[in-house]
Order: sequence, then C-alpha cells, then structure tokens
Amino acid sequence: LRARLGRLKQVDRPRLSTPELVGRDEILGSIRLGLDEARNRRGGVDLIIGPRGSGKTRLASELCTLGAIEGFQIVQIAIQDQ
Repeated sequence: LRARLGRLKQVDRPRLSTPELVGRDEILGSIRLGLDEARNRRGGVDLIIGPRGSGKTRLASELCTLGAIEGFQIVQIAIQDQ
C-alpha cells in the first residue's frame, strides 16, 4: 500500500478557505478608502502591479471579497502573459 501511495501525484484542490492576508494593513486601508469613495460616488481607478509572486492576485481577490460584502457589483479583469 505504501508503494502505491508513493506513486500517487499530489493534486491541487480548491481550498475551502482563503489564508489570512498578512502584512498588508496599509494597502487594505487604501482599498477600504477606495470603496468608501466609490460608495459616495467619487470613484477612481486602482492598479495592482508588482513582480510575479508578489501577491497581486491574492490582493485582487481580497478587494473583490470586500467589495462584494459591501454590496458592490464586482468585475475582475486579468491580463495573461503571452
């Protein structure tokens, strides 16, 4: 049985929960401020930029979650590398 288990490949499975976003208090404050501004009809545009692996997708996910909780309609666009 151990020999068979050793040959199985680990499969990525969707997580049931998202890990806590750590060390991003300043940027999360900015996101919340932007949501407040949008709620008061003073919208704007924020860009999330950074090198690969810096947490851009995770941050965008947090923004979408916070916006959805606040009742915003969420549209997320991603640009794929070519």
